[in-house]
Amino acid sequence: MKLAVTIAVTSLALSALAAAREGAAPEKTPAPANAAPANAAPPDAASANTAPTPAGGKKYKNVTPVVFNQQILTREAPQLPTALQQRFARVGNVAALKGAYMVSVGTDGRVTHVDVFTSIPDADDEIVATIKKWTFKRQRVPIRSLVTLFFGIPRPKP
Repeated sequence: MKLAVTIAVTSLALSALAAAREGAAPEKTPAPANAAPANAAPPDAASANTAPTPAGGKKYKNVTPVVFNQQILTREAPQLPTALQQRFARVGNVAALKGAYMVSVGTDGRVTHVDVFTSIPDADDEIVATIKKWTFKRQRVPIRSLVTLFFGIPRPKP
């Protein structure tokens, strides 16, 4: 079974996501009536999807998709697990699956952290493991960008 994979890097709302990840205050918007008070305790660190601070204490620099793609030296396309491909092929009404991952790269060009933003259940572990194998040019400062993956699912033949 052939599987089409499209890799796209997007910076949509990247700065807002980065601010949320780093604990920066987002732009002021009215809170809903049932919102927690501003002085409520933050969620525990174990439940937060945040990239650890890179070595040297420098913060990650958010880069545009164009810049991020120019920095890539090697990239293996992630694949969906065979069982997942077969399960969706049997359903027949799914043409594609989409996953989004925040990829953080250290100054040595290695992927240091991957946060899952849009999950593909039963596939994220393999996708993250593949993304962590990517290599980049050496960087003056650590960088990160949002990578969106589209997986085409072949429809079953009638």
